[in-house]
Amino acid sequence: MSSCGSVQYVVPPPVGECECRRNVEGPACDQCKPLFWNLSPDTPDGCSSCECNVAGTVSGVAQCAQETGQCHCKPNVCSGTCSTCKDGFYDLQEFSYFGCQGCQCDIGGAAGQSCGERNGRCRCRPNVEGPKCNLPRPDHFFPDLHHLKFEIEEGTMLDGRPVRFGYNPVEFRDFSWRGYAQMTPIQSRVVVQVSVSAPDLFKVMLRFLNRGGVPVWGRVTILEEAWHYYCHHCSEQSKQIVFAPSAEPTFVNVPQNNFVEPFVLNPGTWTVVIEAEGILLDYLVLLPSAYYEAPILQIKVTEPCTYGSVPDVNQNCLQYTYLSLDSFPSISGNDASCRNDNHLPRPCPTERVTPRHPDMAVCSGFDISIDMRSRLPGSGEFVLVVEFSSEEELPQTLSVSVNEPRARSHQSTVTLLHCKYSFLCRAVAIDDQNRVSVFSLPADAEVLLSAERASFFLHKVYLVPKDQFTMEFVEPKVHCISTHGQFAPDSTSCIPSRFQTPSNSLVLKEGQSSSMQEPVLAYPAEAYPLPSPHGAAQGDQAWSAIGGERPPLAADNADHIRLDSAQNAAVYSTRVHTLGRYVFILHYHQPLHPSYPLQVYINGGRIWQGHTNASYCPHAYGCRNVLVAENQIILDVTDHEVFLTVQIPAGKTLWLDYVLVVPESSYSSSYLNEEPLDKSYDFITNCGQNSFYIK
Repeated sequence: MSSCGSVQYVVPPPVGECECRRNVEGPACDQCKPLFWNLSPDTPDGCSSCECNVAGTVSGVAQCAQETGQCHCKPNVCSGTCSTCKDGFYDLQEFSYFGCQGCQCDIGGAAGQSCGERNGRCRCRPNVEGPKCNLPRPDHFFPDLHHLKFEIEEGTMLDGRPVRFGYNPVEFRDFSWRGYAQMTPIQSRVVVQVSVSAPDLFKVMLRFLNRGGVPVWGRVTILEEAWHYYCHHCSEQSKQIVFAPSAEPTFVNVPQNNFVEPFVLNPGTWTVVIEAEGILLDYLVLLPSAYYEAPILQIKVTEPCTYGSVPDVNQNCLQYTYLSLDSFPSISGNDASCRNDNHLPRPCPTERVTPRHPDMAVCSGFDISIDMRSRLPGSGEFVLVVEFSSEEELPQTLSVSVNEPRARSHQSTVTLLHCKYSFLCRAVAIDDQNRVSVFSLPADAEVLLSAERASFFLHKVYLVPKDQFTMEFVEPKVHCISTHGQFAPDSTSCIPSRFQTPSNSLVLKEGQSSSMQEPVLAYPAEAYPLPSPHGAAQGDQAWSAIGGERPPLAADNADHIRLDSAQNAAVYSTRVHTLGRYVFILHYHQPLHPSYPLQVYINGGRIWQGHTNASYCPHAYGCRNVLVAENQIILDVTDHEVFLTVQIPAGKTLWLDYVLVVPESSYSSSYLNEEPLDKSYDFITNCGQNSFYIK
């Protein structure tokens, strides 16, 4: 017995069987038992313990991947044992469906978006405090957008004399400080000194009143390091302006449209000269581009979408979805029989939680049991997955029993966590050792869920054959960014996502799909594989054009190459201007299957044979993954002509969007993820209507 999991130097077991080490199983002792991984002859018991932290794993499952030892983490949890919150999250909780909650640090007051993993306290900028860094320290304040304000009545005329100003609240309502400048033929130009502490582009805002009934033309000129208007050696910037008639004080922006360049000001003192007649001027505001363009408003959305009332229904959130289980046997909650509070069994009452929810069984009461029956294609071993919604804050543990031919040696349960989200939740039944329960069911299957007390909505119970089950079926994946307020089973509420294109990279869109009868990697290194369609006659066109149906769940309008059993490979070609080291990034949609490997063949002077993982990707705007060859992602390109072939396994479907060819100097792993949500447009739309004056 040469298997590394077999026991040597012992009395031989019965003929045809191997005697396995403690943590090993299988007829040939070639696989680890559940809860173990890393089959090795150097391990005394054959395999090592997974040591998963069940507080951070999906459904509390303690099993891990046998090849890597990676436990099955909740969406906001990471590390090999699922014991740590992801960056930007905190407070790992066993009874949280997503494991950890987002830090949600104030983007203006915090020095980054990470926080203390236990207390959620953010790292604040100087003179800012509070758990989320959204409060000023004592004796400090947050300035408004008009804090760079300069009173016109504090200025001078060209000859240096003080500005003539009025202070009649009947003439100019709610003027600031001492009063307002009266722009007349006697005083048609005023000079104001302004100070700038940081270099930036600036707009000038003027608060004025024009009761004349006709527009008044004026001009704003800014000069460097001089107060005198007739300085011949000063840097001068000048913009024309129109003061529209107004019954009440209002603002005017300089420049007045986006086609005129704003003022370019460096640190120092500047002289602003304002020319006009027949108006009243209150004050001047310098507005830096950081205010009117708001580039800082790049928000990392972390919270799942909910259908209930929330403090801000316009707040963005993450919409999740799952791998489809529709191809497996299932029992609808609408067909279940309920018994509770010592009443006789009867059909479960059904309800739609919201108009967009599916009909679900209402399972509520004390001493409750839900009886479900189904006719299966045949007897076999199955894993039980419950799809549900729950508005209860506390977890609910249900006992699971089935009509197995033999009595079970382990008690099985399924735990339903709080799930008031804009999508349903899933949970898998586990045994008392936190292993995924496997039920031996006859063709006439019966499932009974019971609890001393429960209150939840039951959609379906799925019975997944053991050999087809993967934990990916119960792992929620991000579908898109959306908004709170309603159940969203499709892409109609999705907000567009952005993926950054690295500088100096090539975007390969014009690929060609084809059929390959052999795996790409089976071709000899010295011969470039020439795909030929399966069953095509010699001389027929070998390539098919881009096309195919849109990916399910996709919300973008991009053209894709669809790969399937008929056309299982795509070839891209390009020319790089500079030889060197490159990273190849694949942008794709894969909403139909559990993760599977793609074979990749790159010819860039030398032959690279590699792979990438086509992870389950229901994202409305696609996913990215990097290509790996010979255990490296940075590949030498020694020829200007580059060819890249991607091939899928049999029975799979994939939609390719494009391939990025990224120079090593431009690559960062951050390019694999979508960019934070840009909220600057919303800010400009909502706050910029009145020259960014916010009361």
